[in-house]
Amino acid sequence: MTVCIVIPTYNRADLIGRAIRSVLEQTVIDLEVIVVDDGSTDDTPAMVSAFASDKRVQFIRQLNRGRSEARNLGFSLSVSEFVGFLDSDDELLPDAIASHLATFEAQPDAGMTVAGYRTDFGPLRSHDDYLPWNWSERSGLQDWLFNCFGMPGTVLHRRTWIERIGGFDPACEIAEDWDLYLRLAAAGCRTVWNRSIVCIYHNHSGNSVLDIERHYRGTVQALTKLSRRATGLPLDLLTQARAWNEVVFTKRAADAEQHERATAGLRLAIQLDPALVRDKRTSVIEFILSSFGPGIPNAHQVEHERILKEVLGATRRELKQARSRVHMSRFFRRAPGNVDRACLASLQHGLRADPRWLTNRGVLSFILEYTGSRIRSHWSNKR
Repeated sequence: MTVCIVIPTYNRADLIGRAIRSVLEQTVIDLEVIVVDDGSTDDTPAMVSAFASDKRVQFIRQLNRGRSEARNLGFSLSVSEFVGFLDSDDELLPDAIASHLATFEAQPDAGMTVAGYRTDFGPLRSHDDYLPWNWSERSGLQDWLFNCFGMPGTVLHRRTWIERIGGFDPACEIAEDWDLYLRLAAAGCRTVWNRSIVCIYHNHSGNSVLDIERHYRGTVQALTKLSRRATGLPLDLLTQARAWNEVVFTKRAADAEQHERATAGLRLAIQLDPALVRDKRTSVIEFILSSFGPGIPNAHQVEHERILKEVLGATRRELKQARSRVHMSRFFRRAPGNVDRACLASLQHGLRADPRWLTNRGVLSFILEYTGSRIRSHWSNKR
């Protein structure tokens, strides 16, 4: 099984070396790395030239045409059976490709494998892990409509499927990865979970997703394209997907203190799908409040709750229970494999909001085991 990783880049001379090294240091060595410089004006060529002695690395330059065309150019130059795309500000973990190939070997009918990633927020905040299988056991088109489970660094593709749909759409300036995954799913490409963390997503001021309005327009474009081309999808399902997309950007706007934008977005979501007020209100409330927790700024929680009260009519009891479930969900995701301060703080906040969690067997078992280990450690140190 041969693998190619395409790395598009633009003016990231300070980051491109880390991305390339993360591919070259994979436990799988039968691979090719194609770096496509999308018209950089900084020292990117000089930084990439440091890897010229490694024959696995190919460097190509193009005029500034955007990352979709850069990825397509890299793909056209590749010869491998499997192809992945890595953003130049991210990095792969050493076993990333090996875990993808093992998943393909176990699921030979898969067209793409999707893994998890770790977000690095820098030294002042604990990292966060995104595991797509925790959000949905299924990964068909109807699931992709409501959640972009992957990002370029977490997905490995069977090249025949990329060829079948024609690669990335150059008309998509942003959210082009979700557009690709939606088109693959609509064409019948089977997605399987690679239940590993394979990539580190570095959060920094240059991340394109921080431009909320631009990213919003990209997601609406992707859904609109799908609604025009996909056959067999119920119209109400597409409308529900558009409504949930409004909820997603309501949360992002609220997190960015764009409160008027957040309020308007949530109102539009309800207009599109009135069931958000009835059947899905708990999910909406928990999702909007999911920003808040240990290591994540809580200063604007009052404003988030005001929006939920004003638009959804959320009660104090609903908000309190939602806060508790958000904290406990974060606790369960991190424990028992990552018992750090953030994990323990999530447990503390969750129990404070709703002490009834103490009747949960998993919570009680964790507390007893953790307390016991601390006591044993204390007495061991005293000896």
